[in-house]
Amino acid sequence: MQRSNRRGSSRDVLLPALLLCFGFGAVAAQHLCLATCQRSMQLDLAADHDRLTHRITIEARRGDILDRGERALARSEPGWWMTLTPSLLTESPAFWVEVSEVTGMPAEQGIEMVRRKGSGVEWEEPLDDNQRARLIEIARRYRVDGVGFRPAGVRTYPGGSALAPLLGFLDGGKPACGIELGYDKYLRGKDGVEVGFVDRSGQAIPWLEDHAQSSPAEGGATVVVTIDRDLQTFASERLAEACELHGAWQGVVIVMESRTGNVRAMATWPTFDPTNPVPARQRALLGRNASPEINPAVAVILEPGSTFKVFTVALGLETGALTEKSVVSCRGSISVANHTIHCALHGSPGHGQVTPERCIEVSCNVAAATWGMKIGHKSWYNFIRRLGILDDPSVSLPGELKGRFNWQEYNKQLQVATLAFGQSLNVTPLMLASAFTAFSNNGVMVRPRLVERIGNVEQPYPPATRVFRAETARAVLKMMKRVVEGEHGTGRSLRIEGVEIAGKSGTAQKRDPETGKMSKSLYVSSFVGYVPGNSPDYTVLVMIDSPTKNGYYGAAVAGPVFRAVAEYLLKSSSSTGQGGERIGAVQGTGSRAGA
Repeated sequence: MQRSNRRGSSRDVLLPALLLCFGFGAVAAQHLCLATCQRSMQLDLAADHDRLTHRITIEARRGDILDRGERALARSEPGWWMTLTPSLLTESPAFWVEVSEVTGMPAEQGIEMVRRKGSGVEWEEPLDDNQRARLIEIARRYRVDGVGFRPAGVRTYPGGSALAPLLGFLDGGKPACGIELGYDKYLRGKDGVEVGFVDRSGQAIPWLEDHAQSSPAEGGATVVVTIDRDLQTFASERLAEACELHGAWQGVVIVMESRTGNVRAMATWPTFDPTNPVPARQRALLGRNASPEINPAVAVILEPGSTFKVFTVALGLETGALTEKSVVSCRGSISVANHTIHCALHGSPGHGQVTPERCIEVSCNVAAATWGMKIGHKSWYNFIRRLGILDDPSVSLPGELKGRFNWQEYNKQLQVATLAFGQSLNVTPLMLASAFTAFSNNGVMVRPRLVERIGNVEQPYPPATRVFRAETARAVLKMMKRVVEGEHGTGRSLRIEGVEIAGKSGTAQKRDPETGKMSKSLYVSSFVGYVPGNSPDYTVLVMIDSPTKNGYYGAAVAGPVFRAVAEYLLKSSSSTGQGGERIGAVQGTGSRAGA
């Protein structure tokens, strides 16, 4: 009898256990069936009843922009935008007070939004991970479904305003200008999408995600540029000082490696805060300064002025139109095709007997025009085409312009006479700097290269062009030293004790935009040269557009900027065991003044 009771007791325990196991198994089987066999059916049923509420775009992380040392110039920080759907929210003041404490959004604004029952909105300030987590908890406690989030990818610019015109900025998450826009197809990546169910708290139900329609986000590529962040910052600061001192409209400093074309600095002014470009845009709309979205290094064309006299001498030597001992007698002016061409004489009646070297030293328009006409328009036209100075820079920056030259000019004699001292053609500053690499690179011109690598792909160097024989380039480079070292050199005020400098300032007249005639008050002050000495590693161009006070001659306006950048480069080269203690040939721009 006792044994029989024990059997009954075992059955009493075993049966519920089996039933419990069966129940768990049935539930598991049901979930397995829902997740596998009936998964597609459930998703279709949800879609038919408009319950497939979980379809979220997963924004790709925008690629970083790094300098040549792989230091960040632009990067995307993690963050979130808060999205609000009024029809799914509550008017509870307590709820909105808690939301306000996390986001800074006024509680009254949230309550009013719900009462208006408007369309979905997005809070204007990005949130961090901690803020997002707190808001999810608040929404859960109040059983509110109308709070959502999407990745913000907040863009930061560690280089600040010094790099803003080059890098550009994002406007509403979209690139507006600069490298951000020019290389957007590489930087933006590819957005992903997540499709499936969400629960009441807005969280995705993993086992009902539609993998067939979902896809992960693919981050954008890293773009490594040739720019040196420290050099760029230094050049930008010196340029800003000069432009503000002289009341200029805009300015450019370009530093290129003479043998590779790598652009180490492309500083422009005015600049702006890339995280808040609105004030700069407003000033531009009012006509107070140039637009922050137009990079004058590539999107503005100017006459090279007297810098082009160096090319006149070199082309004359190449074609046999002159020799190093050729002489022109300058009395201060010359008549060409019923036009009078003047020299800027600084109080003297004329330059007297002018050789090619002296022409560069004192910036003689008469000698340059005489040799320009002797060279002839056919040789000039062929040379301009071979030089490629009228090409757009082709560095993938928005707004790049081609140069301008009238190939159909009927008065070709006057055209080549003025071309010889840098009038009659307009070029971008970057292409002018590129052309000058010919004198620092034994007659070979290299083109600008702005990007070293996109992702893991090394970017090619643009093709180089031989424009002069090596001996011609070296001869002209030697002549250019007289501008600083010579007793009458226009750049003699820029001498640096113990350092060999050669160069020439320039002051190019601009046309009056209202009359179309050459202005007596609008100039471009420029200075271009090489660092260091007899084997120049760098070609440096400074152009300051429309100075309005404290002088306008190139030596006084642009020269000090060049000198500061040259000293910086020499110091940098010395500290790294590269380069020497000499600054090589320097050539500035000018037209009428030629200084």
